[in-house]
Amino acid sequence: FMAFLIFTTFAVVFWVVPRDAVSVDSVYMQSGPGHVVMVELHNYGTKPITDVTLTVTFTDEDGEVLNSTRFYRAEIAAHTSIAGDDLELVISGATVWANYEIVIELEYSYYDASDLKESWSHEVGDWTSEYFTDKTERHWL
Repeated sequence: FMAFLIFTTFAVVFWVVPRDAVSVDSVYMQSGPGHVVMVELHNYGTKPITDVTLTVTFTDEDGEVLNSTRFYRAEIAAHTSIAGDDLELVISGATVWANYEIVIELEYSYYDASDLKESWSHEVGDWTSEYFTDKTERHWL
């Protein structure tokens, strides 16, 4: 009975209590011909987020933009993840012997019509693959 009670409490908090919970997973990989950056956007919140813009930029050590992508979605439903070709970067011809920077910028509006803007930066290039999870600040009720 106690396990059922604990599980039920968790389910109610996770599915019912209004909250804003958004995160971005990114994977960086390098190989002989260049680099690949793949991004997945998660809305773990209980309400949809709107006016979502995600920008991913790949720059060299001098700040030169080697590739970038901009993704827009009018609304992302609660408990939904988005990935795909629009959230991928392929950087051909750039040496794998240098370090680079991935900049991820996220803008969206959440349930009380508040706008949120977050930015994360990751230095890459020391390893052939790297994985990052960036989380926005959580907003309850």
